[in-house]
Amino acid sequence: MRNLLVSITLTLILINSSYSQDGWFYLDSGLQNNEYGAIDVLNSNDVFVISDGGKFLKTTDGGENWTIQDLDINENFYDIYFLNNDYGIAVGANGTLIKTENGGNDWIIIPLGINDDLRSIFINNLNSIWVVGNNGIILFSDDSGNSWSINNSITTGNLNGVFFRSENEGYITGVAHTLIRTTDGGVNWGCLWFGFHSYFSSLCKTENYLYMLSDTFQVLISTDGINWGGDFILPSPVLDLYFQNDNLGFCIQSDCTTNGDCFIGISKSINSGQTWTTSFNDNNPPNMISYQSNDIEFATDEIGYALSGNNILKTIDGGTFINVNEFSNKNLLKIYPNPTNGILTITTDNSNIKRVEIDNTIGQRIFNGEYNNKNVIRIDISNFPKGTYFVVIQDENGNLSNEKVIKI
Repeated sequence: MRNLLVSITLTLILINSSYSQDGWFYLDSGLQNNEYGAIDVLNSNDVFVISDGGKFLKTTDGGENWTIQDLDINENFYDIYFLNNDYGIAVGANGTLIKTENGGNDWIIIPLGINDDLRSIFINNLNSIWVVGNNGIILFSDDSGNSWSINNSITTGNLNGVFFRSENEGYITGVAHTLIRTTDGGVNWGCLWFGFHSYFSSLCKTENYLYMLSDTFQVLISTDGINWGGDFILPSPVLDLYFQNDNLGFCIQSDCTTNGDCFIGISKSINSGQTWTTSFNDNNPPNMISYQSNDIEFATDEIGYALSGNNILKTIDGGTFINVNEFSNKNLLKIYPNPTNGILTITTDNSNIKRVEIDNTIGQRIFNGEYNNKNVIRIDISNFPKGTYFVVIQDENGNLSNEKVIKI
């Protein structure tokens, strides 16, 4: 990993939060008024977000640019799933189910005749699509989501997750100790009961294991889907769990205190969930967080995305934890003009600048400068494309700072 530096970004508003391209960093998506929502990571570059109030966000360049589409659906949304770059489904409150067949350019509202909140989606293929929700609702479509059968005869409890390990082997998680399993593609479902947990969520699979998150913030592990062990303790309050392979897993937490102080935390395990270390922690997120629902997914072992409220985060190095010392007095560090289309000036009154790096929002190094302890630096960025850049600064004492800026 390169020498530890924290980004200073060029934006209209200076934000005292970590925007380093090491570890996790925030993306400028324009997301607003979102408490629930969901993110789906198709690959390293193609990422889809559905947010409350029917806002659909899409990036095809790893988060550097986002398109935002208002679907004019005034409901909370809880999950989104894209099978490929064209076909996707999103679900939400009051029986809301929408689908697209052209990458989100157009969405079709599918009338279901139910008012139950729909919580989770899994698409095996266009002939095997599953959705689950409150009051035991299980929906199935075998015709690309045009028509749906409704089954609520297995349980009356709320269901919050559906996942298939193969075309035939699938699982549904829910409240009241509920884990439901099928081995014949959903023709028949059987209940597995766990008396010591109230509910389960965030079921995911790797090559050899199934992982499941419980209400007591524990990871349960199984190889056969019937016998579960582990009960490894997670940091609380965990809202989502994701394992990229048999060993590498992540969980995301967020919450606010009674006096309004909020945080986002991401923890990482490299030993199948047995122990967890801090991957990211921010006690001053730049945007509103969610303490109801978070989402985290990875495209590769290194590239992952997370959603909490109006915050979208990304890592390109597997979530390396960054712990840095900031400049002792942020008021003595100045970056101007802001925004700029030409010369960027950086000054500091209490120490000298040793190094400056500039990255774009997908982690590409655009500029790298070493300085002989100067307290005034001028950098010509007139040839940079318009957009957000991470200007990374280190002073002579190794202290760091971060802000955010925009090139116009």
